[in-house]
Amino acid sequence: MRSALSMVLIALGACGPTVEEGPRTCGGWGPVRIFEDVAVGYPAYAGDRILAYTGQSIPLDPTRTDAIGVGPCGEDPVLLGTLNLEEPWNLSVAGEHVVRVDESGDLSWVDPFGSAPVHSLVSGANSCVLSLAGGMVVRSIDGRLLFRPDPASSEESTRVLLDQVAEPEFPSVPFFDLADCSAIDTVGPVVDGDGVLAVEAGGALVRVALPSGERQLVLEGPVGEFVVLDDPRYLLWRTGETGDCCDIHLLDRSSGTSERVWGGSIIGGVDWAGDWLSMNFLRNGDLEQRELFHNYVTGERVEVEGWWKLQAVVSPSDLLVSAFGDTDVRILDVVREEMIPIEFNPLAFPERVYDDGVVSFRPDGHGGDRGDLLRLRFGSREPELLVSEAPSAWLRTRQGNTLFIDRDEESDVGPLVLVEANGARRELAVGVSAVAIPHRGTARERNEAIYFVAQGVDRGMWRVALP
Repeated sequence: MRSALSMVLIALGACGPTVEEGPRTCGGWGPVRIFEDVAVGYPAYAGDRILAYTGQSIPLDPTRTDAIGVGPCGEDPVLLGTLNLEEPWNLSVAGEHVVRVDESGDLSWVDPFGSAPVHSLVSGANSCVLSLAGGMVVRSIDGRLLFRPDPASSEESTRVLLDQVAEPEFPSVPFFDLADCSAIDTVGPVVDGDGVLAVEAGGALVRVALPSGERQLVLEGPVGEFVVLDDPRYLLWRTGETGDCCDIHLLDRSSGTSERVWGGSIIGGVDWAGDWLSMNFLRNGDLEQRELFHNYVTGERVEVEGWWKLQAVVSPSDLLVSAFGDTDVRILDVVREEMIPIEFNPLAFPERVYDDGVVSFRPDGHGGDRGDLLRLRFGSREPELLVSEAPSAWLRTRQGNTLFIDRDEESDVGPLVLVEANGARRELAVGVSAVAIPHRGTARERNEAIYFVAQGVDRGMWRVALP
């Protein structure tokens, strides 16, 4: 059974000192304890309620955990359910709602206040659960695209948007809090403004407006894969049935024109960032690896030697690229068509691209997991030191706050350190075993930290607002 991806958590897990500066948490200075038990997993917000799991985390005891709904200041805690290995199910957040996900993919609405009875939503879901138009869209195991207008209402009925849509190669129990699951499911439904894109069983790509349910043909296809690019006026689509390796096309949705740009599969064959695509190939006549970079808006193309991964667009003329399977990072000047070495490290995750630049971790060279965080500002070719003496496991908000647990290699706990956007560094708490930024990397990201203390008088789950 897959876990919901509502936020990223560093499993590293305290009351912090009272700090009379910065934003207030629940009307006071410093962290607030939400409850005295220890949370495990991925806490997330459903409206103004926090969904969290409690149980023994050090050492982890997977045999029993409780799902708790609680207010952001610890008010009105309520037990929403108890999990055990013999009855596998999960509670997740979808938009403003708490949803129970059974191993079969059956979805049920759960009142985060614990007062209203549980009611069924969908039987056998097997795609991302998309939250839009005040409801949920999901693909069912029997191939229908479904819309539940108001999940909180037991009087509402689930509507069928499309009778038969394409099935993924690898069906899965639903993910949550995502606009699409294209990294694993390139025929699944995708949020498109006030509607949803989906591939019908016959191969046509269609858009369904919500809440009206009006269907609009986008491509006759047959479409085997599709992804919406960073500029949503464009999308990549592959011809053929799911699993075939055919032609990749670029569709300009504003003009309706579609052109072939490559061959193969989209996932694993094409990288994209900003207005650029990159694709690797062997040049005819030899076995030399080449990388083609293609601006899908302007049509500009640049070809370089080697196998490179497109990491980020750092200026209109500069692309940040890294050598496949290596730590070699360079800036590709697409105007001069030259590669410029820089002292930087490959990005571990795509969310390491922020509004103020690109951030990577540089190990200190002593064989441990410590080092420095470097930032490459947009428009610059000179990385700068952002945070010194940090572990490889760290979090950063869109506001520029960096969080990490400064623990020894032999310890499961340590001080929770905050480095603000202005460089100010201080400890928020001690004895912390894990920290999370709610809904990090999504449109719902919150500028706060939720952290856990596993032992001692400060045992529990804590929340603090960040600058």
